[in-house]
Amino acid sequence: MASEEAPLAPTTSAAAAKPSTSAAAAKPSVVSSVAPPSGNDSGNAMLLVHVAQRARAEKQLGNRLFGQKLFADALKAYASVLELEQHLDSDDVATLAAGSAVDVDEVRTLVLTCRLNSAQCALSLKQFSLAKEHAEAAVSYTHLRAHETEADL
Repeated sequence: MASEEAPLAPTTSAAAAKPSTSAAAAKPSVVSSVAPPSGNDSGNAMLLVHVAQRARAEKQLGNRLFGQKLFADALKAYASVLELEQHLDSDDVATLAAGSAVDVDEVRTLVLTCRLNSAQCALSLKQFSLAKEHAEAAVSYTHLRAHETEADL
């Protein structure tokens, strides 16, 4: 398994700069909304590609911050990826992804990994109820996706 896919594997290097807490908090979210197609499918597909790229970058940032034991900042980076979760099961996203370079299953896996990583951050911060919420959401999401896959067979 690649280090990027391993939950909470530190991806820091000696040259990596330590981001400040305020810088992580001031960053815009990965997605303000993923709007349904508005007649411009190529533009919307490009938006989906951009969102997927930003999500990957935010996950990597969260992993670096976790490796530096900046758990609150890592939790914020993962939270920006988790905003995608509500959009991944819409028919519009599947339609857009079919016309783009985005693998929706890859993005779903990325979101699930960030959900689990968020649970670990919350545990490290001794925010046990938040850790439980993230863990239960991950289990629920995995269970739901498994049943959908079985139905497709």
